Amino acid sequence: MHRRTAALPLSLLCAALVCTPLQAGAADTPGAVSASQVQALVEQADALMQQNQYEAALGLLQRAYMQAAAAPAAAARNVLNSLANLYYSTGQLEAAARYYRELGELDTASGDEQGLSVSLFNLAHTLAAQGDHAGADAQFRRSLQLSRQLGDVFPIQ
Repeated sequence: MHRRTAALPLSLLCAALVCTPLQAGAADTPGAVSASQVQALVEQADALMQQNQYEAALGLLQRAYMQAAAAPAAAARNVLNSLANLYYSTGQLEAAARYYRELGELDTASGDEQGLSVSLFNLAHTLAAQGDHAGADAQFRRSLQLSRQLGDVFPIQ
């Protein structure tokens, strides 16, 4: 799934965790941020993560997170996924689990069942890495059930 590297400094972790949960979809309000603006930040952050520049990537994702509250759900989904992946990659498993859960809530609210299946799968990997095998098993099973309901062409067995 994701490779883990050195943990981010605690100050950066705390700064990201004080953000309130995302409530996307307010894009029809005046002055709203466009999905393309948020996506541009996510893409820049993803490129930095590929270069192991996690602190710089986190700064961009924090900006994207704050802007995504006023953007369509798809933009918010990309931000949450990248944040979760960044924290998983840097060994900050509690933060990764938090964002994978938040992503799952957004997927549920927006009716994105395929996205939810993937979010649950990633959450399960994170829980397993934390040693929560019962929690991981439950999330893997939910992901598998949903994947089968959707007729996934690559079912998990």
